[in-house]
Amino acid sequence: MIVEDKFGLRPVWDEIFGIYKVVAEICDRHGLRYYATDGTAIGAVRHKGYIPWDDDFDISMPRPDYDKFIKIAKEELPSHLKFLNWQNTPEFFFLFGKIQDCRKEHVLDVEKKVGHMLSNGIYIDIFPVDGYPTNRLECFWTKYSTVLPKCIIRFKCMKLSQQTSCKGRLAWLVGCLVSSLVPWVSASQCMAFCERRLRLADFNKCESTGRTCSSLTVFRRAPLEKSAWGRPTPHEFHDGTVMLPENYDAHLRNEYPGRPYMTMPPEEARRPTHGYDWRCAWWFGPTKS
Repeated sequence: MIVEDKFGLRPVWDEIFGIYKVVAEICDRHGLRYYATDGTAIGAVRHKGYIPWDDDFDISMPRPDYDKFIKIAKEELPSHLKFLNWQNTPEFFFLFGKIQDCRKEHVLDVEKKVGHMLSNGIYIDIFPVDGYPTNRLECFWTKYSTVLPKCIIRFKCMKLSQQTSCKGRLAWLVGCLVSSLVPWVSASQCMAFCERRLRLADFNKCESTGRTCSSLTVFRRAPLEKSAWGRPTPHEFHDGTVMLPENYDAHLRNEYPGRPYMTMPPEEARRPTHGYDWRCAWWFGPTKS
């Protein structure tokens, strides 16, 4: 099923789904677990395709599979696709990865078709799923010890003009202040610290899981039972299928608490949100090997 294209996004949808199929083929070949999650999962369940005003794609992988995928991707991704993370791209300030089309002219051609800039280029996000600490004190420390490092990261990797929310601007200003007090601390050191927090609880030994995002804490939601991920389950999407968590309802209720994910948002909220007027520093691929 192809979703009605009210915003001229089909060229982007087709390109992104092509990247997904490459990733899915690699994962299937090596027995890696992967799941379409977040807005992509809502699109699959509610629309049998993309959310009509959405132009990105989210995958989640258990940390052991995520780590294996990074190593495999170096060898098996086609030349026009690159895996980006904070280790290979200094300007990249997320604790998850992106698979990105790094063909500059091709991306510009797609932008002409859709009629606006694709700030991050053409990509899919890949989130590692980690074990969630069971001890309350350990959980609190794991989450909130990363707030100041993430503020520093935001300040060192972005400009104030690129902050699109009050929270983002405040975090940038806090990062500016803290960085002036500890000027020897680099963004990569802060990223390494935050990732160590994420990896403290072994996915294979935990009953509950959590994921990171661009928020100021490493775990942005309540823990999700590991059993909810289960066996990757095919679901109709766009012109093919995607793999959802076995209990996708539990995942989506956890990710979007307080609002039924099958209910459409207000009319005024049904519009694309990723067409910005500035380029992200990483949009053409890694800057070092």
